[in-house]
Amino acid sequence: MGKNVTINSSNIRDMVSEIAQDEREKLETELSGRLLMLKIDSATCRDRSVLGINVQYSDGKGVVLRTLAVRDLTERHMSEYISSVVMDVLRQYNISLQQVYSVTSDNGANMLKAVSLLSDIQERAVSNEDATCKETEEIGEDVEMVGEDEGSQEEPILQLDSVSHGHVLRSVRCAAHTLQLAVDDSLKQASNIIAKARRVAKRLRSQNVVCVLKRMGHKRAIVDCATRWHSTHDMLQQLLELKTFCEDMAPTIPDLHLSESEWEYVSNTVDALKPAKIATKCLQSDQLTAGEFYGVWLKCSLDTEKLASPFARKVAQCIKARQSTLFDNDAFIAAVFLDPRYRLFLTECQTEKAKIHLYRTWEAIQNLEPRNAASGSDVCAAASPTQSQTSSDDEIEHLLMEKERDTSSTQRRSHVSIMSLLDTYSKEARLRRTEDVFQYWARYSVSNPDLYKLAMSVIPLPVTEVSVERAFSSLKFILSPLRSSLNEKVLEDILLVRLNKQYGL
Repeated sequence: MGKNVTINSSNIRDMVSEIAQDEREKLETELSGRLLMLKIDSATCRDRSVLGINVQYSDGKGVVLRTLAVRDLTERHMSEYISSVVMDVLRQYNISLQQVYSVTSDNGANMLKAVSLLSDIQERAVSNEDATCKETEEIGEDVEMVGEDEGSQEEPILQLDSVSHGHVLRSVRCAAHTLQLAVDDSLKQASNIIAKARRVAKRLRSQNVVCVLKRMGHKRAIVDCATRWHSTHDMLQQLLELKTFCEDMAPTIPDLHLSESEWEYVSNTVDALKPAKIATKCLQSDQLTAGEFYGVWLKCSLDTEKLASPFARKVAQCIKARQSTLFDNDAFIAAVFLDPRYRLFLTECQTEKAKIHLYRTWEAIQNLEPRNAASGSDVCAAASPTQSQTSSDDEIEHLLMEKERDTSSTQRRSHVSIMSLLDTYSKEARLRRTEDVFQYWARYSVSNPDLYKLAMSVIPLPVTEVSVERAFSSLKFILSPLRSSLNEKVLEDILLVRLNKQYGL
């Protein structure tokens, strides 16, 4: 900071703002021209509502996570308002909506509708761009067709160029939230037993019983939060450890009494929820890919089905009922297809669906590539008018220019061959589950750069938005009771610097 810096609230605020602006400029450069995946979620802290927006992509070695903003919300959380805030943040980083491949959110109706609105905007933008390109090509074709025969071979190429599939934005529901909803659905069946167990746990936390537990060397009982099933699992598990104590004390404290069938149901509930709890912890990984999530979800479902209790069967049924909202998604299926460890789980229909979506994705990637190559040639030509005028009279030079234009057009249409590359890839041997999928694709970076580029754009699909929830944990730390009136711009700058430094920017 230097020796002549005076440390006060005004100077520090200005320094934080400067550093935050530097971080935004770095992010703008880092994200330019990439196909990006967003994660959004909202929260309320100290009577202030915020929208957290993270961006995720792959650098070829793994998943890269960045925080774009934790923006104050000043209106009702309507879908139109949320989508406008997201668009405003994207404009701040000069990110085009055509760069957005997916948006991961929870299952809230307003969030899902907001993503749908963003998808519609992207679709309209792509359609308008395709229409403009088509008109330009038709005009150019009319000029080139002058003096040529009607049997020219240009028509099939023009028809191919007129096909555009750049609309790829898909809504991805948070897998962790979906699993939580599935467990909540099953817990409704056990609500009576859980209510009785909660009554026993509260009685065990009374002062006179706590003193007895301490003297006997037992841990204190846990009372759950009804909206968080993890705490319910922990409460029931702790209660089972105190089963003998409750049975011994039940004659003198009737509130501690549970029948043997009720104790058995509590035990079955704990066993049935354990696979889901393990899966939830796995879903909190920052480097989790869609393929790895598929393996975690499948293991959770299989481990739950192995249990013979009626409640376990109910949990397994609820998980299967909810999984369709996750698996019936073009972006998710495409990411699993490009993961050779789990590709074989896809059906033939899903495989074809993945290829179609990947074809569209490749079109979107091609559209993001710099288009100033042709304009650069025009600038060079304009810089030497005499030479350009001389070349225009040269028939050979004119033919070379036409060939060059045809070659550029062929390069723009090179995505057509991506389907054959995907067909070849689908026939390759399965990769062991213990292998690293990023190292697998790194081998293709030289031999098959197009397929490698496509895979690195699709595989890091975020299946959860837990990283945004971590941002809200930082928000609670920064927006403390003593700083609850922080200016929204200052608060956003502090969180941007803190979170991106945390993730290594």
